[in-house]
Amino acid sequence: MVSNLPLNTQTRAHLDFAAQLKADPQRMVELFLKEFNHCLFDRLAYQLCPAYNASPRTRAQFRPLINETAGQLIDLSWRTIIQSKTTRPAILIVGGGRGSGKLTCCYNPAVSLQREVSLTCDYSNAHLRTLRQLIDQAHSRNIHTLVAFVQRPLRDAAISAITQATEEGELPDPNEFAHSHVSTKENFLALVAHYKKKKNKFTPLIIFNQRSGQPYTTSHRDLKQLQITKEQALLTFQAAWHDLQNGPAIQSKSLATINRARHSRNPTTSSVLLIAHVLSQTLRRNISGNIQPFKKIEFTKLPPAPQTKEPAHHHLHVQQEVIEGSDNWRSQTAEGLQTTLDRQRPTRTVVREKKTHEHEMETVLER
Repeated sequence: MVSNLPLNTQTRAHLDFAAQLKADPQRMVELFLKEFNHCLFDRLAYQLCPAYNASPRTRAQFRPLINETAGQLIDLSWRTIIQSKTTRPAILIVGGGRGSGKLTCCYNPAVSLQREVSLTCDYSNAHLRTLRQLIDQAHSRNIHTLVAFVQRPLRDAAISAITQATEEGELPDPNEFAHSHVSTKENFLALVAHYKKKKNKFTPLIIFNQRSGQPYTTSHRDLKQLQITKEQALLTFQAAWHDLQNGPAIQSKSLATINRARHSRNPTTSSVLLIAHVLSQTLRRNISGNIQPFKKIEFTKLPPAPQTKEPAHHHLHVQQEVIEGSDNWRSQTAEGLQTTLDRQRPTRTVVREKKTHEHEMETVLER
């Protein structure tokens, strides 16, 4: 039986986005590569969906539906570049948890970086086996791969992740935050260990998104010694959440400027250092272009889902609003009772320690 109910905004956007990619994948790939300068991130692919791009405050409600199509678009774009006649290196961002600044490091890159690399692709959510397959594909075509990790202090990353999520209508997930920081570090170090002997085709790269210290390095030793545990990430997330809810407005941090790129007698190493230098400059430019205090965010209520207006059924919507506004409806239906309760005692979001697992955090809604 086929339903005659009108499609909501998210479902319609999902179907239109998927239909466009299926109808003309080559055109979509060309548009994606041109629009974002060969920078392949899911958050950029989402923006090719008009409904998502037009709804900044409710983007989280679109992502689960359009995520698969965005992933297909990124994979098609990757294959298009890798199978072309390019000989320029490819950058795979495989490390850096939520809020680390991966897209900030790569978005709207300088022309000098576009001349040096064929693409910059975020595969930080991919499985280790998938990452190795991608790197092997590039190596089979003699394309040098730079596997990058964006390192940022956990507290700064947590503040960024919470702020971005809530601004887009999403409930921040502390477990997802912790898992992303632990797993991406493990994947990065595992890839370095696996490909360390292929120095002519593989180079690790760490970009530091923090106030002090060097802006980049090709050595993974310091990262290997840095201990990041899930428990530590969860506690840091909880502290950042508390500060954003109860403390004064948190100022965004600028990064120390860098002047000249480092050089090496080895041409390949020198090229990698130049790429790392330009990525670090891009990170600083994107941050400095958005220096402003973070607004105090109200976490107790997420924005409502966008509603699709159907002119043909407008009289039904009006009739429903009249019914829902009556005391009779409130007292006789479960939905009405729930609506009245939501108005009188609105829910609030609380991050707390699980009762069954010590040191593990969970996000719950309480009245």
